[in-house]
Amino acid sequence: MPIQWVNAMDIKRIHDQRNPNNHIGYNKAREIKKRCIERYEEEFGKVELYDNKHIPLEWYERYYGSGLSTKKGTSKAATN
Repeated sequence: MPIQWVNAMDIKRIHDQRNPNNHIGYNKAREIKKRCIERYEEEFGKVELYDNKHIPLEWYERYYGSGLSTKKGTSKAATN
């Protein structure tokens, strides 16, 4: 399967779709993308991306995919 690449706007869209009551801004999506790169490099070593605007979708899903999802109408604080 080919690698799916995402940029900050894609991350923002994915997050906002998964969390309709907790949207993020573009700058937060850029931070998330940067943290994905940092976490991946901590785990596997320095990488060279084909450009600085995109990361593999797998990285976002690995580090944030399930952690950001919440049930509609509830917050994580309410479940603790």
